[in-house]
Amino acid sequence: MLASCNQPIPLKKLMQIETILPGDKIESRVTYLGVGIAVSDGKSSFRRLVQNAVVAINTAKKAGSNSACVYEEAMQEDVHRNNRIRDLLLDTMKNDGFYMLYQPQIDIQKGTVSGTEALVRLKKERISPGLFIPVVEKEGFIRRIGRITTRLVIEQIVRWREAGEPLYPVSINYSSSQLGDAGYVDYLLQLMEKNHIPSLLIKLEFTESVFFNNNHVTQQLLKKRQDADISLSLDDFGTGYSSLKYLTYILVDYLKLDKSIIDSYLTEEAEAEGKDRFIRDIISLAHDLGKKIVLEGVETAWQAKRLKSFGCDIIQGYYYSRPISPEEIATFTVRTED
Repeated sequence: MLASCNQPIPLKKLMQIETILPGDKIESRVTYLGVGIAVSDGKSSFRRLVQNAVVAINTAKKAGSNSACVYEEAMQEDVHRNNRIRDLLLDTMKNDGFYMLYQPQIDIQKGTVSGTEALVRLKKERISPGLFIPVVEKEGFIRRIGRITTRLVIEQIVRWREAGEPLYPVSINYSSSQLGDAGYVDYLLQLMEKNHIPSLLIKLEFTESVFFNNNHVTQQLLKKRQDADISLSLDDFGTGYSSLKYLTYILVDYLKLDKSIIDSYLTEEAEAEGKDRFIRDIISLAHDLGKKIVLEGVETAWQAKRLKSFGCDIIQGYYYSRPISPEEIATFTVRTED
């Protein structure tokens, strides 16, 4: 961490550390660093410079290994915003301040609702999940909030059932940060048993990063999920470190492609260049492997029709519906294609 430095040290030089080993053997090792720099303005105290450098180094860490970052005032604004969100989340957890919205998932071949995805929101303030979810994970709130949202989903399924409404499978998001909660699947199964919820009404959505932690906890979680006959969806497939090898040993039922895939490969411009064949080929590959494909981020009738012609199974996006309330889900009908 550099608070102020008259003779900056190149990052490449910092990465080379000479280590003296027994027997006077000298070995060069590479260390991955994140460097935060706060340049003195001649007015700030040393303590303030150190604080600024800490903010810069945290920003560098977010950018990945071997990154250097010079402090800017905007970084402090991010810190203040995140601290405010953290305090809001603490209050929300204490005072039952979460609620769930549900986005319909459409069987594009049949034109019917095939399920919904549960999405958490805050009652007190309208803050984008893109802002508060990273704070949830950074502050270690994910275990508690993961269980809260799971309970809310189960309770909502019970309410739909008691009201005689149609029941659709609900996808619950599971983050790699929840791997520290070794008892999560047991908690889910206990809620399901207590409320007489069949496994066909629950689907767990994992991101690929869960499978990178191929440890005992991960294996136990996947085995319990399989034994309980709960469907598994691999979220954001194709955007991270996607590898076919995961699909050969992990019993995934669904592959879910992120909106960025739609934005890049399913436009009229992409079609003219033949790029949309990429999506068609992924759908074909998934079917060859015995998986179903879900595409999210579908926003136009043209995209929906194109995906139907490709043999896509399920689509999700604003063309059919934004995330909506439980009451709206109960009366939701699939729009007819224009």
